[in-house]
This record gives sequence, C-alpha cells and structure tokens, in this order.
Amino acid sequence: MSGSDTGKFQIVSAEYYSQDAKPFLYKRLVKVDTETGEAWVLHSARGERGEVRKWLPMLGQ
Repeated sequence: MSGSDTGKFQIVSAEYYSQDAKPFLYKRLVKVDTETGEAWVLHSARGERGEVRKWLPMLGQ
C-alpha cells in the first residue's frame, strides 16, 4: 500500500485477489480517517449517465 500522510484523511491504493476458482486481481482506492480509524472504499458502477463513483463505508469497523 502507498499513500500520503498529510491532513486528516489518508488515501491508499489496495490490491486483493477474489476467492473465485479463477482469482481476479482487484484494485481499489481506500480512504482512512487518521483520527478515528474509519475507512471507506471507492465504489465505481455504470449508471444511466456513465460511471458513478461514491465512497462506501468498509464493513467490520
């Protein structure tokens, strides 16, 4: 992982493999609140007007 430690939030690039029969490498941006430890993942989906991105809270916090 890599990121910047300036400010309250840190953005890191995370890579992980799916647990499918044929593993697929996923790459995601993760935003971490350096004061509370809360984290969000940037989710991207195709919508009627093109790509829609939004920060979704990570589970297990």
